[in-house]
Amino acid sequence: MWNIMKAMNYQVRRDNVVIYALVVGIFLPFLNVIIETGFDLDALCGGLFVARFGTTYTIVLAIVFVILVPRICGWDATDKTLNYEIMAGHSRKEVYFGRVIVSSIWSMVSGIVIMVLPVLVLTMMNGWGENVNVLDVVIRYLLVLFPMFRLICELVLLTFLLRNCYAAMLIGWMFFGVSLIGSMVYVELTEKKLTVQLAVPNLTALFGLDNYKLEYIGGEDITVYSAGLSSSMIGNTMLVSLLVGGACLAIGYVVFRKRDMS
Repeated sequence: MWNIMKAMNYQVRRDNVVIYALVVGIFLPFLNVIIETGFDLDALCGGLFVARFGTTYTIVLAIVFVILVPRICGWDATDKTLNYEIMAGHSRKEVYFGRVIVSSIWSMVSGIVIMVLPVLVLTMMNGWGENVNVLDVVIRYLLVLFPMFRLICELVLLTFLLRNCYAAMLIGWMFFGVSLIGSMVYVELTEKKLTVQLAVPNLTALFGLDNYKLEYIGGEDITVYSAGLSSSMIGNTMLVSLLVGGACLAIGYVVFRKRDMS
């Protein structure tokens, strides 16, 4: 499996589709800030960026993951070149999990860079600020890794079910849109938020900071956001993400192991 992973990593690093997706993913948060502030970045500290623009990460990560995971897992499934690895003596388990591991590493690392880079840049420029507690944000960003893993596993399953990376990208994006819009409609109709039921609203709930108040700090009124999470939210996010992600990987492997590769 190590040889498969090395070969795939070599291939991914030279894939223009992956490179373009990462460039877009890294650039979009900065573009959103520029549009909203009109290049007036002096007052936008790291904490305020997290509070005001954090929810845009849900869309950005979805764009990147919907491209990266199907591309890595299913690029060579359409033309059947994936069969060569099996013919060369590799087991289906090695072929399957080699792709799962490579796609997970690329997606997770890319997601972390996309989340952290704008915050670091603005913090270096203008400091962190008094708008939100930094420890609460760190906890949220660490917890985000779990629904990210869940989303990756769901896309892995979709790709191996369809055996076509482009179809998986299209349908994966459609599922994302339905989840995002559906969760908004649900909130409007019931006045209740979806949290861990689906990966997309789980990400939105972790990135979004809705509770805030004005406090007089340093001679001026400042918007202070409450970013603390309940123990139930933390536990449910971790548990549901691991269970759903693990189930998706198991189902994907069973389907791949039993499928006729001809």
